[in-house]
Amino acid sequence: MSLLPLVKNSLKYGSADGGVTVHTDDETLNRAMEKSGKMIGLRDHVINGKTIYGPGDIEGHMGEDGKYYVIDFGRAMPPEAPLDIPSAIFYNLLHPTFVWKHKKKKSQGLCSDAFSSWLRGDKEEKKNLQGCCRCNCFLI
Repeated sequence: MSLLPLVKNSLKYGSADGGVTVHTDDETLNRAMEKSGKMIGLRDHVINGKTIYGPGDIEGHMGEDGKYYVIDFGRAMPPEAPLDIPSAIFYNLLHPTFVWKHKKKKSQGLCSDAFSSWLRGDKEEKKNLQGCCRCNCFLI
């Protein structure tokens, strides 16, 4: 088991409490997450007034050693549209290569939190859902 030099107040990006508190506290980390997200084909979205690339429950930390650590990114890739099981959005995820190629063709990324309650209140919710729905149509 790996032990990371993280402490309770080391969270600087994302949420560890289901979106009650969302962090975008470190500009260097914010820019790195934006660059990484765009590079792999992700679209930003707003959670509680904070712009996030990736899933809302991703966690970016500043370790006690001064290095950045990103954890809990199992849902980094956008979900397939749920056809019959709503919770499938948490495990039926689009392949990274597919997401990247979609971005190259459509020049618009896909949202990691599409179809989830993380998008509630985001003015771009409809666009975030439409992107993943179009991809699903392509897959079918």
